[in-house]
Amino acid sequence: MMASLLFGIKYALRHWKIAGLIFVIQLIGAAFVGLLFQKDLSTHLGHSLAGRLMEEGFNFAVFKDLTRSIPDALSGVTTGFLVVLIIFLFLSIFLQGGAIKSLVDNDSKAMSILRNGKRYFFPFLLVAFISLLVLIICTAVLWFPLLSNFLPLNESLESDRLFFYLLYAVLLLYLFLVALIVSWSINTRINYAVLHESIWASMKAGVSWTVKKALPLGLVFFFFLGIGLLFMFLNVKLDKIDSIWVAFFGSLVFLFGRLVARLWYYGTLAYYASAIR
Repeated sequence: MMASLLFGIKYALRHWKIAGLIFVIQLIGAAFVGLLFQKDLSTHLGHSLAGRLMEEGFNFAVFKDLTRSIPDALSGVTTGFLVVLIIFLFLSIFLQGGAIKSLVDNDSKAMSILRNGKRYFFPFLLVAFISLLVLIICTAVLWFPLLSNFLPLNESLESDRLFFYLLYAVLLLYLFLVALIVSWSINTRINYAVLHESIWASMKAGVSWTVKKALPLGLVFFFFLGIGLLFMFLNVKLDKIDSIWVAFFGSLVFLFGRLVARLWYYGTLAYYASAIR
């Protein structure tokens, strides 16, 4: 697995153009959504006392008007946010299909990525839907019994510490199951992109491979989860800098770094499954 990790990072850096294209598309999409969100809020709040909240500082009249205006303003924004969330979900699946197939084919051309994204969109959408369904089921099975019996468990156990030990055990088990679900999802897509079998055959092969290699795949998932958390931590620290431009461009660098890390993850799993060399 260590050889796969080392190969994965070299392969991801070799194909940094894939991350670059995804970065540009996501940045344009985020800018467009932000513009619509700002325009929607300005329409609802711009001509009210609440619209001058940031300009004049706090006073009771402004605050009271704000509490009346915000619910109406956000009612339309909430609907728009759900639509945007769905669009970004579809966009991420489209880009993931293009990225995985382009990595497997050793092809970083922009047109190839877009063409592959279109070609693999619906099969990968099916995999994403089933993965989400399995994740929801696992979440309900593991967490509902524990959380619904929170008080009885606290009363029956000898100490609160035992309950927290149980909570930590369930959390670790849950994270490991999440690792397997994510690994299965990616392995399925890699298998489909390489062998061009039916998507159902690829799902079955993905399950078999993931179960067979559960421990190393779980460890790799936690490794990349740690990288993602590190980027989030650095981004939070960056927000505390007084210079807005340093924070803005630093956030863009971290975003690009996360995309490269995602390619690293794909490349690692593909090399480990002998899908690329």
